[in-house]
Amino acid sequence: MAQALALIIIAIILKLLWDYIRAQIPNQQQKTKQSKKNKRKGEVIDISDAWINASSLPYGSREFLLSNKELALYNEIEAVLANSPYVIAPKIRMAEVLTVSPQADHYQEYVARIKERVLDMVILEKPALKPVLVIHFEGMNDQRKKQIADQFKERALKAAGLPSITLSLNHDLDQHQIVKELRNAGLHIKEFISS
Repeated sequence: MAQALALIIIAIILKLLWDYIRAQIPNQQQKTKQSKKNKRKGEVIDISDAWINASSLPYGSREFLLSNKELALYNEIEAVLANSPYVIAPKIRMAEVLTVSPQADHYQEYVARIKERVLDMVILEKPALKPVLVIHFEGMNDQRKKQIADQFKERALKAAGLPSITLSLNHDLDQHQIVKELRNAGLHIKEFISS
């Protein structure tokens, strides 16, 4: 009889232990998910002198923002837009032009994708500097990785209702061709008359 009673007590203790362990497993999984979520947000980097020598940071100014071909195209477009309600801005992050709906599933993922990508040029309407057209550059040596990134950019811009065009850096475009491209994209530009 004592043995049966001991077995019942052991069974009750094992059952309580089992229930306790099962209750802890979801909590542990939740902590793991929370930990992963926190890692995605990124850690705060301490830039005080304790971590690095803040008085001697390894940064320098770039010599040029645009390559020679990009600069030549920028100057041509800027000349075309000179007497219009538009201005052109090079190298704008997508996050400055697009927004992500706060209700979107995986909101942080979508924000991260547009934070890390840069648009070649953006035409803005004055005086509010409203983005009205994105210009992509196309070169003969475009790599597969850039092509995939450009596909994402194109889909994101289309979803936002922001038109875009692609201009080749390998062919010299005159101002009349640029006017035609910009008009086809919906901009209201007068014919450029060179002086």
